[in-house]
Amino acid sequence: MNERFDLSVGLDTVLVRRTRTRLCGPTARSVSRASTGSPRLRLRTAPADHGSGKPHDDAPGRLNRMDDATSEAGRAFLRTVQQGQVRRGVVSSLVDFGAFVDLGGCVDGLVNVAEVSWLYYDRLADVVEVGQEVTVVVLDIDLDRVRMSLSLKALQFDPFKDFARTHLGRVLVGRVTKVVPFGVFVHVHEGIAGLLHKSAFDVPDTDRPAPLPQVGDEVVVEISDINFTRRTVSLTLVR
Repeated sequence: MNERFDLSVGLDTVLVRRTRTRLCGPTARSVSRASTGSPRLRLRTAPADHGSGKPHDDAPGRLNRMDDATSEAGRAFLRTVQQGQVRRGVVSSLVDFGAFVDLGGCVDGLVNVAEVSWLYYDRLADVVEVGQEVTVVVLDIDLDRVRMSLSLKALQFDPFKDFARTHLGRVLVGRVTKVVPFGVFVHVHEGIAGLLHKSAFDVPDTDRPAPLPQVGDEVVVEISDINFTRRTVSLTLVR
């Protein structure tokens, strides 16, 4: 996740890493003409922490000459953005830890994977795609590190609230969506899957483990527990 690509321009070198800033102004135009002719070149730095949405602290503290100019332009743009503000932008790239969104300035904001959607998803590309126009909420602005955290799900309806209010104790037929060593996840509502522990399939009076259902199989379950804080659903097998 820390790939480096060196792009030489005259006697200067731009270190292209994972970041949220891009070259702006005269420097950007000179680099663009010297490289591929593209109108903008993004500088990528350290990835964000998966849980908090804030950047890791493993980025080097020293910036080269072009980074200095880019950072100042990035800070100038960030001063025009407000925390809590709703902005429209375009998804510029997808990475393992989230999606970068171009808001039209020198800094691409990061939508951490935890802030993409309330609904369960396996692949980020199933939810957003590069070039897609999106509306986001600005969660955090870091002028020192020239970074900005965004949220997509802050503007979305949370289906878990209605589910928790209406589905506790309900018996229904669900389809297995994932098999894991400790059980299976069963689809019980749009975007919501509950865990059915492997012990539910044990055969009485035998130590032989029972085979688990496979992805796509249907099972009858009761929604036995809902934890709203942890956003988890526990299921009981109905035989």
